[in-house]
Amino acid sequence: MGGEHMYAADILVKNGKINAIGENLRVAQQIPEIDATNLVIGPGLVDFSATSHAFSSRLGAEGMADPALIREATSRAVLSGATTIVDTVYTDDGQSPLSAIAAYLQALKTTYVHCNVAVRAGIRHLTISSISDIETLAKRHHVKSFLVS
Repeated sequence: MGGEHMYAADILVKNGKINAIGENLRVAQQIPEIDATNLVIGPGLVDFSATSHAFSSRLGAEGMADPALIREATSRAVLSGATTIVDTVYTDDGQSPLSAIAAYLQALKTTYVHCNVAVRAGIRHLTISSISDIETLAKRHHVKSFLVS
């Protein structure tokens, strides 16, 4: 997108979501105002290649649920402009992704994260068993993204 699509406007945020964009929006007096004049407001970025476990081959499935690694990855994402990361959780060869995903999701619940995290299951070898696991992950844990390598 070039500069021809940029324009000055007011943005009204209500309950954490953009409610209106326009010039001279009318709002109640008690609503706090943030002056972003001469600044650029842009959408959040999604980083599909973020990983909280760069050395996953050494960590194994259990190490990927390390809260310190998750915090570090989400902190790096925010510092680079991303508001959401898609983190791929791999398993050890022959291991079902179910326990690794469950451990990772539990770690997410108990860890302070700096951005939104979507989980993708990384499956190294596609087998009849892993197809069943994919169905279970989609239904039980709402995992909708899978990477087969």
